[in-house]
Amino acid sequence: MPPREKDVYFAKLAEQAERYDEMADHMKNVGNADSELSVEERNLLSVAYKNTVGSRRAAWRIITSVMQKLGKETTKGNTENAAYAKEYCKKVEDELQSICDTILALLDGKLIAKASSGESKVFYQKMKADYYRYIAEFRDGDAKSSAAEKARQAYQEAQAEDVAKKDLAVTHPIRLGLALNYSVFMYEVLGNPDDACKMARTAFEDAIAELDNVAEDSYKDSTLIMQLLRDNLTLWTSDQEGGRVLCHSAVKQPAKLAEQAERYDEMADHMKNVGNADSELSVEERNLLSVAYKNTVGSRRAAWRIITSVMQKETTKGNTENAAYAKEYCKKVEDELQSICDTILALLDGKLIAKASSGESKVFYQKMKADYYRYIAEFRDGDAKSSAAEKARQAYQEAEDVAKKDLAVTHPIRLGLALNYSVFMYEVLGNPDDACKMARTAFEDAIAELDNVAEDSYKDSTLIMQLLRDNLTLWTSDQEGGQA
Repeated sequence: MPPREKDVYFAKLAEQAERYDEMADHMKNVGNADSELSVEERNLLSVAYKNTVGSRRAAWRIITSVMQKLGKETTKGNTENAAYAKEYCKKVEDELQSICDTILALLDGKLIAKASSGESKVFYQKMKADYYRYIAEFRDGDAKSSAAEKARQAYQEAQAEDVAKKDLAVTHPIRLGLALNYSVFMYEVLGNPDDACKMARTAFEDAIAELDNVAEDSYKDSTLIMQLLRDNLTLWTSDQEGGRVLCHSAVKQPAKLAEQAERYDEMADHMKNVGNADSELSVEERNLLSVAYKNTVGSRRAAWRIITSVMQKETTKGNTENAAYAKEYCKKVEDELQSICDTILALLDGKLIAKASSGESKVFYQKMKADYYRYIAEFRDGDAKSSAAEKARQAYQEAEDVAKKDLAVTHPIRLGLALNYSVFMYEVLGNPDDACKMARTAFEDAIAELDNVAEDSYKDSTLIMQLLRDNLTLWTSDQEGGQA
């Protein structure tokens, strides 16, 4: 397979696995080739960079909101937290700048010059304008003004008579998308609501008038963008009437900041530092640690399942080269999973379990230890799988012994232990009878004591009970041959 086709294949794999940074790297390679991108390649490039920059734009908004909130309060603790937020904000801004610089260099150096059709020219000029707009969002002073002016020029070139208005119908998704983004730029960056509303309204009304002539293959995309134009018009006109509502959330620690920004790898790094301290973790810190590593490993477990499914399909079809690429990518994700699991397991064995003073904490950490050995057993095979499965079983059993002695049958941690231990029995050990027995016992014992559930844990307890019941329904239907 030629290098270009290989990069496209890897980009598609990365998209399915929602690993957009890697998808962007592969599509950058494709974009640097000598020939013009196909429509499929162009769309893959757009999806890759849109998602790569999108997660960071969302993180930046959250962190700046926190900074503003903390800046209004002058207590000593808030001053320190505001400094953490500012430092973290700078890190995200640097990442945003780097991503935008990369795609803008590709657009100016290769893609725009090679665009042969009006559709491609509008697509790339709009893309160029969008990434300058993103820079203008987080920069200030001269840097903001410069980026805003470059965005305006690129939007204007895309909208010029000899490109969008000449070559694309008013209902074309790319022309509608240009009107959508250009009007957002006018409203949010230039602070010009009147022109923004005028542009959005004109694009919407022109498209409505030609709706019967929309091409069937683009109808869904066109009507979706038209809906977004209408939603913006509704919002912007209500803003002009004084209807805007802003909401802020306060955060006190860097790990919480990372959680709000959904940057779980960094959240895990912060909580690893907390876990390595000499004192026992508080309940809040313990929960933050769990959330951090659960999400850090969770995205990779999901990616691993998708890639192994692709690998199996390619093998079945006899596409040996594609299967080999999928296998290579799968190995990369497995290595990341192993590293994350090794890190948290070392922290649990080296610090957290030994410092646990209450029955609740002991169950929490032993269950956590078992879960991460279970995750290893999911993707390993042979002796490595057997070893991880046995360590998971031992940790689940130790947790269960303490839970039965110290925790009520309705306690969320005890219920969560029963849920995860039964899943381990079913999925890893292949023992559906014992899995169903454990889940059913936990569910029925909790039902019998439901009136005695503590008010502050009622929601968590009943949610886990629902998951236990759902698993029982699924597993019993499987045993009866009713799997769909």
